[in-house]
Amino acid sequence: SGAAERAAEALKNMDNPCARSSLHALQCKIYNEYFKLVMPSLETYSDAENKSELRAATVNAILEDTLQNIKDEAKKEESRLGNEVTEKCLDKYKALKQRWAKVECLPEISKEKERNRQPIANTAFGKKTTTHEASPFGSTNGNNPDLERLEHLVLMSRLLLSFFQRQMEKISEQINNAKNPQELGLSYEEFDLPFNNSFTVDGGKRASLTFGPIKKAERALKKAKEYEEEMNKGEKEKIPSPSDYVIDFLRCTFEVEDPYLVGVIFSMLLKEEIATCLQICRVKNKFVNDKLPKHIRTNVLMNLALLYPHNEEEFKDSGLTGEFDSLMAGKCLMVCELQITMKDFLLIKVRLVVFSYFEYVCFKLQTIYEYTHILKSLTLFLIVLRGYRILTMILPG
Repeated sequence: SGAAERAAEALKNMDNPCARSSLHALQCKIYNEYFKLVMPSLETYSDAENKSELRAATVNAILEDTLQNIKDEAKKEESRLGNEVTEKCLDKYKALKQRWAKVECLPEISKEKERNRQPIANTAFGKKTTTHEASPFGSTNGNNPDLERLEHLVLMSRLLLSFFQRQMEKISEQINNAKNPQELGLSYEEFDLPFNNSFTVDGGKRASLTFGPIKKAERALKKAKEYEEEMNKGEKEKIPSPSDYVIDFLRCTFEVEDPYLVGVIFSMLLKEEIATCLQICRVKNKFVNDKLPKHIRTNVLMNLALLYPHNEEEFKDSGLTGEFDSLMAGKCLMVCELQITMKDFLLIKVRLVVFSYFEYVCFKLQTIYEYTHILKSLTLFLIVLRGYRILTMILPG
């Protein structure tokens, strides 16, 4: 169709050699200017006593214009990719009218299954109380209970990772091997269209499943602090630890090229017949949310409750250690995250991440005046060099 051809042309022209060359030149300029400023010139430490130190604020002033030029160039490319290219690709998928319809009318989940936080861990550590204790596996000796709670969740994630992967792989295996939706237990009344095997992703699959790394506690702490502020404002229910609102330690992505499969995968999970220990507990259908920026309207984001096996047979298949505990059967062990997105949007996202990263680096370097010693700013400068290496590896040409 015309929409598909326009999307293909937009993807083909995603690379901007002029922008890439400009960013390369600007990064080289920073490298040269910085090297001239910090080039070692003293023979002994005693020589430094009679010379003034190079201040971080001085470096910032000299590099400021170049950093701003990098940020402006990156922002311009980010806008082009996030709006123009994304819109053309979205039009391509919408042109598959009947198949796209399944994206727009995902079923509702029942209220009793809704959940936006981790299950309660009844511990004396990892929460802010007058009697709280240091976590046995914590790093702060009880001084930062929010972080120690996050460290506990990271440990739980490691214990449950294999179980989560096995459940998601059941969905992946079935969706890629079924002859039609009815083989997946879906009714013909709801899914009357056949699978279209010309819509494939890498490896010729209908759907490609990838798992992200377990989120680190230090990274999740910022989000936990934001949730704490929301709790204090009354925007979220007050619970013993704001860290429990972080629900994406275990996460994965389904990439598809056929929008029909978004509805199929969603309905498979909703039925809880193939992956019996996964339960949808929250959904954000960003595809149809017109309030979001165009480059965000590229996926369905859902949270899945990972349930303790319901019986001995499920327990043996789970990979969990120990013995089956019937009192735990069907209870939530952890809330995980699944994103379903389209093939084209992942291609765009790779480049968007690079240019967003450049903007972040420029922000970091433009705040080095806060530091009192130039060696601390050197670490931040090395991030820029790493950013350039990422750009040259990802972008063609």
